[in-house]
Amino acid sequence: MKKRLRKKKYLGEFYIQQWWISCTFQLGLSEARVSEIKEQFSELANEQRFFVFIAGNAESCSFILDGTRHYKTPTETQRQVMSSFLQNIPEVVSIEDHGLGQL
Repeated sequence: MKKRLRKKKYLGEFYIQQWWISCTFQLGLSEARVSEIKEQFSELANEQRFFVFIAGNAESCSFILDGTRHYKTPTETQRQVMSSFLQNIPEVVSIEDHGLGQL
């Protein structure tokens, strides 16, 4: 099936509105500090007009950022802003940006 025809049929393959970032924290980090990091990340994501879904514990955390709020595909600049925020936190050991895609 040609791309133009697929687009006309609205199969949804041209809309990328979510991505997933996961990070690992230093060992022995307190729950209060982890909650503070999650809250700061959520505030930044809301400023970028994303819904944020958070899952994790004191060792690691995953963030799903959803751009369906404004029906726009996240830009590469927005991805870099969110990743660099986590990189600037000294308690974060590693970050995995799982890229744009439909979840």
